[in-house]
Amino acid sequence: MSDKQFHITTPLTTLLTMLKSEGFDISTATLIDIQKVLANLGDEELVNFTELRSLLGPLICRNKEEQEHFNTIFDKYETLVKESIQKHPSSPSQTLPSSTQQLKWKVIIAGIACVIILGLYLWWKNNHDKSIINIITVATDSTGTILINEPVTFRADLKDTSRSKNYKVSFKIDDIVFANTREVKKTFSEPGSHQLTAWLLKPNGDTLNHFENKDLQVLCEMPPSVNIIKEATGQNRISAGTRYIAQVNNPSEHSDQYKYKWYINDSLAGQLSSFSTSYKSNEPYTINVNIDAGDLHCSTDSLTASLNEMPAYKLSVTGTEPLSPTATLNWKKIGLAGLYSLVLPASLAAIILYYRRRKQPGQKEKPVIDEPKEYTGPYKIEFKKQEDKITPEKEISQLAEAMRKRHVNDQLVLNVKKTIQKTIRSGGFPLLHFSAKTQPTDFLVFTDKENSEGHQVKLFEYIIKKLQNEQVNITGYSFYKEPLLLSNEKLNHSMLPVEKVARLYPNTILFILSNTSAFFQSLNTKLKPWAIEKFKSWEHKIILTPIPVNDWDYKETALMNAGFTVVPADLNAHSLITNEINNLVNRQKLKNISLPASYSSRFVDFEDWDQLKQYLDHDQRLLQWICTLAIYPHIDWKVTVALGKALEEKSEDKIKLVTYSNLLKFSRIKWMQTGLQSDALRLKMLQHLNNESEAIARDTMVHLLNEVEAAVSETSLIKDEFEMNKTVNKFLLHTRDPYHY
Repeated sequence: MSDKQFHITTPLTTLLTMLKSEGFDISTATLIDIQKVLANLGDEELVNFTELRSLLGPLICRNKEEQEHFNTIFDKYETLVKESIQKHPSSPSQTLPSSTQQLKWKVIIAGIACVIILGLYLWWKNNHDKSIINIITVATDSTGTILINEPVTFRADLKDTSRSKNYKVSFKIDDIVFANTREVKKTFSEPGSHQLTAWLLKPNGDTLNHFENKDLQVLCEMPPSVNIIKEATGQNRISAGTRYIAQVNNPSEHSDQYKYKWYINDSLAGQLSSFSTSYKSNEPYTINVNIDAGDLHCSTDSLTASLNEMPAYKLSVTGTEPLSPTATLNWKKIGLAGLYSLVLPASLAAIILYYRRRKQPGQKEKPVIDEPKEYTGPYKIEFKKQEDKITPEKEISQLAEAMRKRHVNDQLVLNVKKTIQKTIRSGGFPLLHFSAKTQPTDFLVFTDKENSEGHQVKLFEYIIKKLQNEQVNITGYSFYKEPLLLSNEKLNHSMLPVEKVARLYPNTILFILSNTSAFFQSLNTKLKPWAIEKFKSWEHKIILTPIPVNDWDYKETALMNAGFTVVPADLNAHSLITNEINNLVNRQKLKNISLPASYSSRFVDFEDWDQLKQYLDHDQRLLQWICTLAIYPHIDWKVTVALGKALEEKSEDKIKLVTYSNLLKFSRIKWMQTGLQSDALRLKMLQHLNNESEAIARDTMVHLLNEVEAAVSETSLIKDEFEMNKTVNKFLLHTRDPYHY
C-alpha cells in the first residue's frame, strides 16, 4: 500500500465475537498465535480481506465444515466493515489551509478575550457597584440564628464614612416601616421567611438610590430532645429492678403538660415521666419513651428516645448538644476565584502555545507518525531439550520389543529347503512347500495437541520418540480435539482428512493418544457420527487415554463396543497393548478384561494444596519437586524435567525421581496441562518449599537461563522477562553473598 493511500484499522475483535457466537472455540492459545502472526507482518503483507481470510482460516478452523462456516461468517464481517468505512470514510492527515487555520485561531482568541472581559466586568461590579449601606444582624443566639420569641437587632452600617452622619436610614420589615433610625429591634412570633429592606434618605428627606434587601429565615426555638437515664433499684441482685427516667433537654416552660408513654419492645409499660420495672429477658430488648408535647413547641415532632438493653451488657449513646447549622458559603466569590485561577491561566497558555506552533508562510505541516518499536524473536524462552534426563523404565523397552516383532501377512513364498526335503522323502515325486511371508508391523499414531505445551502432550511426544529410537516403525500425526484433520510438519502434511491418511497407510495399527471425551457429543452419551465411519479402515485401533482406570465411565465401554481398544497410559497396562498387537484379545470379552488398578484424579481440586498433597500420596520427594515449579512464572515441561533431575542427583538415597510414571502423575494435574496456575496455589507451594530444595532449584534455573542466553537478543520480545527471571533467581540464591551476585 503506497504512502498516499489510507491506512484503515480492521477491528478483529468484531470478527472474533461473531465467530464465538456461532460456536467456534477460540482459546487463549489461538489468540496468541494470531497475535504472533500479525506481529511479524509488514505494512505491505496484508492489504485486503482475501489475505486476512487465508491467514486466519488455518488458525481457527479444524475441518472442512468449519472452514465453510468460517467463510460464510467472514463474508458477513467483510460486508459489515466495508459499510462502516463508507459511512465514516477516513482521510489522510493533511494541513488545513492557512486562511482556515488563522480563522480558527482568531475565533479562539476572540473567545478568550470575551472570557477575560466578562471576568473583569464581574469583578468591577462586585467591588464598585455595591450599595454603601450594609445591614448587620445581631441575634441573641451565639450562632447568629434568628429564633421565634427571641429579640434580634438590625443595625445599618454605612460604608461612606465621610458623609454617613448626614444620611438618614429607614427600615421595612415585612409590612412595618421604621423611619429615621439606624437600629431596629424586632421579635418574631412566627417562623418562616421574612423580608428586610433598608434605604438611605438625604437630610432633606429625599430617597437615595441605595437599597439593601435581606431575606430573613426565622426558625423555631431550639428543638427539645429527650434522653433515657437508667437507675438501678433494690437492695440485692435477685429483687433488683430498674428505673428509667426521661430527661428532656431544652424543655418548655410548661413541661408539666407533657404526656409520657413508656414501652418495652412494643408493649406499653408506663405513662409517667419515669417508670420502674423488674423485667428480665435472655434476649436483647428495647426501652422506648414517647413524649407528646402538644402545641408547646413550634416543632410538631414528637419527642422519642430508645435504650437497647442487653442481657450481659448495656450500651447507650446520648447526644449532649443539638446540632448547629453550618455556615453559608459565598458561591459568588468561589466562582470568581475559580475563574481567575483556571480560565485566565489556561487562556494565557493557549496564546503562548499558538505562537510557538505557528508555522512560517508556505511551510507544509506533515503528519507525525510514531514508528512502532520492532521486536524480533524468540517470542518465548525456549530452553534446551531435557528428555535425555528422564530415567527409562523397563516396561517401555518391553513394549518396544513387542512392537518390533515381525508378523505374518497374506503372501506365501516357496520354501526351497523344505520342498527338497519333502521331495526326497516322497521318492522323487515333487512336493512343493510354501511358507507365509513375514513383515515388520507399521504403527500410525494420532496425538491430540489441544494443549500443545501441556505436560500430557510432551509426555506422549517423549514416549513416541523413545519407541522410534527403539527401532519401532511409527509415523506420527497431530490433531486438535477431534482426530478428523491431521498434520505432520516433517512430511509437510497439513490438515489432511483422516480418510486420506487411511489410504496412505494401509495395514497399519492405529494409536490415538487422546481423552475419550473427544469421541462423544456434548452433554450426551452418544458417540459422534464419525467415530465409527471414519476409522473402519483400521482393524486394530487403540486409544491410549491419560485418564486413570479408576475414573473410567460409560465412554470407555461405548468405545470398546464400537471396535476400539481403550488402554490407560500407565506402564502397568502395556501388556494389553502387546496382546492387541498379537491378536490375543478376545473382542467379545474385551470389556470384561481386568485392568490394572490405579489412582483417581477426576474429583481432585488441584488448586487446593491439601488435596494436591493427598493426590501425591504425601510423598515428600514429589511434593518438593512440584513445589520447585513455583520459582518460574510459567509451567514448562523442560523446566519440570530439569528441576526434578537436579533434586534426584542431589538426594542422598539416589532413588530415581524423573520417570515416566511420575511425569504421568504430574501430567494428570489440570494446571500442568493448561499452564494456568492460580497465584494462591503458587504462593502455597513456595511456602512449603524447603531451603535446600529451593537453593537447588534456583541454581538449576540460572544454569538453564545461561544455556539459552545467546539466543535472546537485545531486540527480542522476551528480553526483559529473561533478565528479570535471571536476576531474581541469582539474587535469592546469593542473598548472603552479594559479591558473588
